[in-house]
Amino acid sequence: MRPATPALVLALSFGCAHEVTPEERLDRATQNVSPRQALSMSDLTRNRCNDAGAGLLRARAENQTETERLQGYVGLYESLKKRTAVYEDAIARNSDLAFTTTGNELSAARDVCVQATADVHSELDRYLRDLVAHPSTEEIRGGASVMVARADFELQKRAVATLGADDRDALNERINASQLKLGAVPPARKTR
Repeated sequence: MRPATPALVLALSFGCAHEVTPEERLDRATQNVSPRQALSMSDLTRNRCNDAGAGLLRARAENQTETERLQGYVGLYESLKKRTAVYEDAIARNSDLAFTTTGNELSAARDVCVQATADVHSELDRYLRDLVAHPSTEEIRGGASVMVARADFELQKRAVATLGADDRDALNERINASQLKLGAVPPARKTR
């Protein structure tokens, strides 16, 4: 038995001569990180947030109903959040993007998206809180004065969820209370 042991040790030592380098380990570990492919630079350059100003002007337009205005704010905010997430995801997948020449453009475009998202978030929050604080308006229907909702209550609840405010439970409670108070009266057709 003893003579086989040195031969076995000698055979095994030649089989393990190659050590796995850290680079090879990293390549193996990151080979199948995600089934999604990373976006190309051309895809990222098309993902701009420069149109946020025009969308904000459309949402601010006072010739719309308050429900349409709220829809404009919510839609714009959701769109900007998605576009910002695309940049964040691209930089998380390839952190070298931030340090290349085209990465500077990418970082600047991401910063524009982050700022536009923050601006729309601020305006949407202020507008939604105004709607929650003053949920109804007086409208004349058939010669009689009627209290009606300024904006659709379900859309207000969706806006609260989209914003993710810390006091969303309190906001939803106030919306529900206003909805019960006003009953099934449809939202106002015109802004104040």
